[in-house]
Amino acid sequence: MRCFIGIDLGSTTTKAVVMDENQQVLGRGITNSRSNYDTAAAVSKQEALIDTRLTLFRRSLGTVPEVAGKVDDILADLERNFRHVQFLEQLEDLERTCIGNIKGPRFAGRERAVIEVLEEVFKRLRAHSAKQFAPGAKRKSDFFRDLAGSDFMHLGEAVCREAGLGFDLILNVYDKSIIEVENRPPAGDMEGKFIRALEQGSMDSSLIAKPVRDALAIPLEETYVVGTGYGRVRLPFPKEHIRSEILCHGLGAHMMYPDTRTVLDIGGQDTKGIQVDPAGIVENFQMNDRCAAGCGRYLGYIADEMNMGLHELGPLAMQSNKQVRINSTCTVFAGAEPARPSGAGREARGHPGRPAPRHHPARHVHPVAGRRGEGPVHLHRRRRQERGGGARAAQADQRELRRRADQHQPGFHLHRRAGRGDLRRTRCGELRPEGRTGA
Repeated sequence: MRCFIGIDLGSTTTKAVVMDENQQVLGRGITNSRSNYDTAAAVSKQEALIDTRLTLFRRSLGTVPEVAGKVDDILADLERNFRHVQFLEQLEDLERTCIGNIKGPRFAGRERAVIEVLEEVFKRLRAHSAKQFAPGAKRKSDFFRDLAGSDFMHLGEAVCREAGLGFDLILNVYDKSIIEVENRPPAGDMEGKFIRALEQGSMDSSLIAKPVRDALAIPLEETYVVGTGYGRVRLPFPKEHIRSEILCHGLGAHMMYPDTRTVLDIGGQDTKGIQVDPAGIVENFQMNDRCAAGCGRYLGYIADEMNMGLHELGPLAMQSNKQVRINSTCTVFAGAEPARPSGAGREARGHPGRPAPRHHPARHVHPVAGRRGEGPVHLHRRRRQERGGGARAAQADQRELRRRADQHQPGFHLHRRAGRGDLRRTRCGELRPEGRTGA
């Protein structure tokens, strides 16, 4: 089967799509871009090919009358077991890497104890993974780093307590090892993993084994590969296979929706507004390329401040019964809003079961505040305590934040005028509401 593959190497996530000769999408893949663009491209492509195989399974199973009406359940079961097999394989790689990194003066005389603790932690991680990939289980993320990291912290602390060993020792090893593992694509043998997943499935394998094996036997010929995105220059493709993401978005939107005239792309670090003609050719575009305000990085930062996952923001917002305006459109300034009683923090606290926004850890050095453990949240609290609170203290806080932000990242950002619908370009430290001269 001839396939056409496109890879979008973004600043935050890397996406891949596989299409057939009829321009039908066969599979999609996504992964975080990491610090290694080559690995991100390889992983996203691998994920798209896995999704392609699932599409071929669906087509093949559609010819089996005995499983009519059960295809969705069969595929969900097969994919869940495949992901479990893949997760255990990466977990084994992480354990080997952690043990290999136990070296240096800080581990002198304690190597054996640290190895035993790590072996017990990974033993519990493997046992707990069965619950993560059980039917009906909801996982907060599909990325290995997220799944392994949260459980490692919880189980690691418990095992270290039992062994009388400092948790910081194994945490140091984990932090170093997870980067190495994350920058290695999962091992190949996709067919072998699907076969093992098939054997672990809850459905009668005698009915579905042949259709699945027939779909696995279909060769996927990579006829043409195109790369785009923030890091497209790093893709190992010929020059004529590299295209601007603005051009790709315009043509892609036109192909899927021929009447499209405007495309809005909200990316990880910028937002693009693209105008296309009736043929899908880009006529004009505008973008805010100086600040991540309102983009993926901004939303991730706000989610972190609110002590929740990025994927939880949308569903939580749908439960809201009141709109709360975040006054600043700069990521640095807006980070302080959720902790204010008059800001989004009040609404988050109002949701049942939702923890209050967290504060920056004491060991964190905020890039703007510059004082150990003092981000915008701490700056507001300390300033108001010193001045006794009130509007003047709040205004002084804003002046100080703007001054520090301008020192940290000089340049121009897009900001919305107070009470107006238009945008203006201004320096971080010169943002002023309409008609006022003070901060």
